Amino acid sequence: MYNNLDAVALATGKIITEAYLLDDTLRFTFTDGSQLTLIDDGQQCCETRYLRTDDQLSDFVGTTFDRIEVRDVIYDGGDETKEIQFLAVYTSGGMFSVSAHNDNNGYYSGFALVASYSEPAPQENAALV
Repeated sequence: MYNNLDAVALATGKIITEAYLLDDTLRFTFTDGSQLTLIDDGQQCCETRYLRTDDQLSDFVGTTFDRIEVRDVIYDGGDETKEIQFLAVYTSGGMFSVSAHNDNNGYYSGFALVASYSEPAPQENAALV
């Protein structure tokens, strides 16, 4: 398993066979069976974290994964702070965005975006002689 920049670099140039956002996890599966997973792994007391997208991720199946850029926005609503980190995901078929949200009281804040890459599972030899 690889983390962060190495994980994204290992996925660059691979063709996406599946892309989905489920249970606050953004996951890509590629033609070779490898996967790139992104989560915000920094949950602390008194904050709520979640990922959202308005884009149809199935539209990016068959495209080539290129890169991810991160952009931060902070909105201070008085007693509560809302932080949003946008992930711009670039593919050969265009770009889509995922927003990572952190609703907090101002004491706990920030993001802990973690990217991990997993190699494809080894294929068992189906034809044993």
